Formats: sequence, C-alpha cells, structure tokens
Amino acid sequence: SRVTSDLEKVADTLQEGLSQLITSVVTIAGAFIMMMVISPSLTMIALGSIVVSVVTAALISLKTNRYYAANQAALGELNASIEEAFTGNAIINLQDEMVKTNDELNDKLQKESTKAQFITYAITPLVRFLGQIGYVIIAVRGAVSVISGTITIGEIQAIFQYINQITEP
Repeated sequence: SRVTSDLEKVADTLQEGLSQLITSVVTIAGAFIMMMVISPSLTMIALGSIVVSVVTAALISLKTNRYYAANQAALGELNASIEEAFTGNAIINLQDEMVKTNDELNDKLQKESTKAQFITYAITPLVRFLGQIGYVIIAVRGAVSVISGTITIGEIQAIFQYINQITEP
C-alpha cells in the first residue's frame, strides 16, 4: 500500500511537474532578462526579495516533508491493518479489536494529515507577505527614480508585471 501510494505521488509529480518546470524556467529567464534591460537596480531589489521568499519556503518545506512522510507512514499502517482485518477475518473473528485498532490508526492518520496540510497552507501567506515587502521597497525606490527622471512609471509597472511572472512559478 505504501509503495503504491508513493509511486502514485512520484507519477503525478513527473506528469505535472516536468512540464511546469520547463515552462517556469523559460518564464523566469525571460522575465529576469527584461527586468535587467529596464532597470538593473530595481531588478536586484526584486531578486533579493525573491531569494528571501524562496529560502523561507525551502525551510518550511523541510518541515513539511517530515509531516508528509509521517502522513504516508500512517496511511500505510491503516491500509495494512485494513488488509489484515479482511484477510484474517475468516480464520479468527476479532472484529471489535480490529475496529478499535482501525479507529486508532485512522485518528493517527487524521492528525498527521492535519499537521501536513496546515504547514503546507501556511507557506503561501508567508511567502506572499515577504513578496509584498519587496513590492513596497521597489515602489519607493521606483518613485525616487521617477522623480529623478531615470525611469518612467510605465517601466515600474512593467517591472511589477515581470516580478509576478517570476514569483508565481
């Protein structure tokens, strides 16, 4: 059961992840080049903000991976217990004990799943918050550049659009 579940996750990742990876790399490279052409200084500020967001997401992902591993282990235990209950039922009738065991394993799975889901959904708001701090810094630096006449408002808007194209993947 555990092998089957893990292999399904790997297959899903390969099917969806590979095409997304290629598309993301091309999008990020193109947007970064365009940003450098428009304003190298604003691009470096954006890059710093993006790096901070990526490092934060990576650190949280390390914790998430542990929770998902525990979730997969709990799922494997539950499935093994269910399979054992069905295959051994004809030999020995231990229905009450098996129901109790399955309830305990199901509760364990639910707790592990809740931890994994919570940490997964906590990443997005945190990364977006860090990205918004970068937006504010770029907006202030961009406003100073517009006032000094080194960049136009349209170029700042283009930088923001390119940042969105970089940060989404």
